[in-house]
Amino acid sequence: MIYLLDVNVLLALGYTAHVHHMCVVHWLAERRECYAPSGVKLATCPTTELGFVRVASGPARLASSVMEARKDLERLKIREHMLFISDRLLGHELPEWVTRSAHTTDGHLLMLAKSNGARLVTLDQFIPDAEIIRDSTEMHRPPLDLAMRCRCSC
Repeated sequence: MIYLLDVNVLLALGYTAHVHHMCVVHWLAERRECYAPSGVKLATCPTTELGFVRVASGPARLASSVMEARKDLERLKIREHMLFISDRLLGHELPEWVTRSAHTTDGHLLMLAKSNGARLVTLDQFIPDAEIIRDSTEMHRPPLDLAMRCRCSC
Protein backbone atom coordinates (compact mmCIF):
# COMPACT_ATOMS: atom_id res chain seq x y z
CA MET A 1 0.00 0.00 0.00
CA ILE A 2 1.31 3.44 -0.96
CA TYR A 3 0.35 6.35 1.28
CA LEU A 4 0.67 9.93 0.08
CA LEU A 5 1.29 11.91 3.27
CA ASP A 6 -0.61 15.16 3.71
CA VAL A 7 1.48 18.08 4.98
CA ASN A 8 0.20 17.69 8.54
CA VAL A 9 1.21 14.00 8.65
CA LEU A 10 4.59 14.71 7.08
CA LEU A 11 5.29 17.39 9.71
CA ALA A 12 4.12 15.19 12.58
CA LEU A 13 6.30 12.31 11.40
CA GLY A 14 9.30 14.58 10.89
CA TYR A 15 9.27 16.47 14.18
CA THR A 16 9.10 14.89 17.62
CA ALA A 17 7.95 18.25 19.01
CA HIS A 18 4.81 18.14 16.83
CA VAL A 19 1.66 17.64 18.89
CA HIS A 20 0.61 14.64 16.76
CA HIS A 21 4.03 13.00 16.42
CA MET A 22 3.25 9.94 18.55
CA CYS A 23 -0.16 9.54 16.97
CA VAL A 24 1.41 9.36 13.49
CA VAL A 25 4.22 7.08 14.68
CA HIS A 26 1.63 4.76 16.20
CA TRP A 27 -0.48 4.79 13.00
CA LEU A 28 2.58 3.94 10.91
CA ALA A 29 3.60 1.10 13.23
CA GLU A 30 0.07 -0.28 13.06
CA ARG A 31 0.08 -0.17 9.25
CA ARG A 32 3.49 -1.85 9.08
CA GLU A 33 2.33 -4.57 11.47
CA CYS A 34 -0.81 -5.10 9.43
CA TYR A 35 0.75 -5.09 5.95
CA ALA A 36 4.35 -6.06 6.81
CA PRO A 37 7.00 -3.33 6.75
CA SER A 38 7.83 -3.84 3.08
CA GLY A 39 4.16 -3.54 2.12
CA VAL A 40 3.87 0.04 3.38
CA LYS A 41 5.33 2.77 1.18
CA LEU A 42 5.19 6.43 2.14
CA ALA A 43 5.18 9.13 -0.51
CA THR A 44 5.48 12.86 -0.95
CA CYS A 45 4.72 15.14 -3.88
CA PRO A 46 5.67 18.72 -4.81
CA THR A 47 2.70 20.18 -2.91
CA THR A 48 3.35 18.33 0.34
CA GLU A 49 7.09 18.94 0.23
CA LEU A 50 6.59 22.68 -0.27
CA GLY A 51 3.99 22.71 2.50
CA PHE A 52 6.40 20.95 4.84
CA VAL A 53 9.14 23.52 4.25
CA ARG A 54 6.72 26.47 4.46
CA VAL A 55 5.05 25.40 7.71
CA ALA A 56 8.19 24.06 9.41
CA SER A 57 10.13 27.27 8.78
CA GLY A 58 7.19 29.58 9.47
CA PRO A 59 5.47 30.64 12.70
CA ALA A 60 5.32 27.01 13.93
CA ARG A 61 9.12 27.28 14.36
CA LEU A 62 9.73 23.56 13.92
CA ALA A 63 12.82 24.55 11.93
CA SER A 64 14.86 27.73 12.35
CA SER A 65 15.08 28.47 8.62
CA VAL A 66 13.94 27.36 5.18
CA MET A 67 17.33 25.68 4.68
CA GLU A 68 16.97 23.72 7.94
CA ALA A 69 13.43 22.64 7.00
CA ARG A 70 14.68 21.46 3.59
CA LYS A 71 17.41 19.40 5.27
CA ASP A 72 14.91 17.98 7.78
CA LEU A 73 12.65 16.94 4.90
CA GLU A 74 15.52 15.24 3.05
CA ARG A 75 16.56 13.32 6.18
CA LEU A 76 12.96 12.21 6.75
CA LYS A 77 12.58 11.04 3.15
CA ILE A 78 15.82 9.05 3.36
CA ARG A 79 14.99 7.56 6.78
CA GLU A 80 11.53 6.42 5.66
CA HIS A 81 12.58 5.44 2.09
CA MET A 82 9.84 7.69 0.70
CA LEU A 83 8.63 7.63 -2.86
CA PHE A 84 8.05 10.83 -4.84
CA ILE A 85 4.84 11.23 -6.82
CA SER A 86 5.15 13.72 -9.67
CA ASP A 87 2.18 15.97 -10.17
CA ARG A 88 0.71 16.17 -13.65
CA LEU A 89 -2.91 16.76 -12.70
CA LEU A 90 -4.60 19.83 -14.07
CA GLY A 91 -5.93 22.43 -11.66
CA HIS A 92 -9.55 21.76 -12.56
CA GLU A 93 -9.34 18.02 -11.80
CA LEU A 94 -11.02 18.14 -8.40
CA PRO A 95 -13.56 15.88 -6.70
CA GLU A 96 -17.17 17.06 -6.70
CA TRP A 97 -17.14 17.60 -2.93
CA VAL A 98 -14.70 20.48 -3.36
CA THR A 99 -17.01 23.50 -3.27
CA ARG A 100 -14.91 25.86 -1.13
CA SER A 101 -11.53 27.36 -1.85
CA ALA A 102 -10.19 26.02 1.46
CA HIS A 103 -10.63 22.45 0.18
CA THR A 104 -8.93 22.77 -3.21
CA THR A 105 -5.52 21.53 -2.10
CA ASP A 106 -7.06 18.63 -0.16
CA GLY A 107 -9.12 17.66 -3.20
CA HIS A 108 -6.11 17.91 -5.48
CA LEU A 109 -3.98 15.72 -3.19
CA LEU A 110 -6.76 13.15 -2.99
CA MET A 111 -7.02 12.98 -6.79
CA LEU A 112 -3.22 12.83 -7.14
CA ALA A 113 -3.04 9.91 -4.71
CA LYS A 114 -5.86 8.02 -6.44
CA SER A 115 -4.42 8.59 -9.91
CA ASN A 116 -1.16 7.00 -8.72
CA GLY A 117 -2.66 4.00 -6.93
CA ALA A 118 -1.99 5.55 -3.53
CA ARG A 119 -4.11 6.61 -0.59
CA LEU A 120 -4.00 10.10 0.91
CA VAL A 121 -3.35 9.97 4.65
CA THR A 122 -4.15 13.01 6.78
CA LEU A 123 -4.93 14.33 10.23
CA ASP A 124 -7.77 16.42 8.77
CA GLN A 125 -11.14 14.99 9.71
CA PHE A 126 -13.19 16.02 6.67
CA ILE A 127 -11.51 14.65 3.53
CA PRO A 128 -13.75 11.97 1.98
CA ASP A 129 -11.96 8.76 0.90
CA ALA A 130 -8.75 9.69 2.74
CA GLU A 131 -7.12 7.59 5.44
CA ILE A 132 -7.69 9.71 8.53
CA ILE A 133 -5.35 9.38 11.48
CA ARG A 134 -7.50 9.89 14.53
CA ASP A 135 -6.74 12.07 17.54
CA SER A 136 -4.05 10.72 19.87
CA THR A 137 -6.59 10.13 22.65
CA GLU A 138 -8.38 7.70 20.36
CA MET A 139 -5.10 6.01 19.41
CA HIS A 140 -4.28 4.98 23.01
CA ARG A 141 -6.54 1.95 23.35
CA PRO A 142 -5.81 -1.56 24.53
CA PRO A 143 -3.93 -3.75 22.00
CA LEU A 144 -6.95 -5.99 21.39
CA ASP A 145 -9.06 -2.99 20.41
CA LEU A 146 -6.34 -1.78 18.02
CA ALA A 147 -6.23 -5.19 16.38
CA MET A 148 -10.00 -5.03 15.89
CA ARG A 149 -9.63 -1.65 14.18
CA CYS A 150 -7.15 -2.87 11.57
CA ARG A 151 -8.75 -2.05 8.22
CA CYS A 152 -6.68 -4.42 6.14
CA SER A 153 -7.51 -7.99 5.30
CA CYS A 154 -4.75 -9.55 7.40
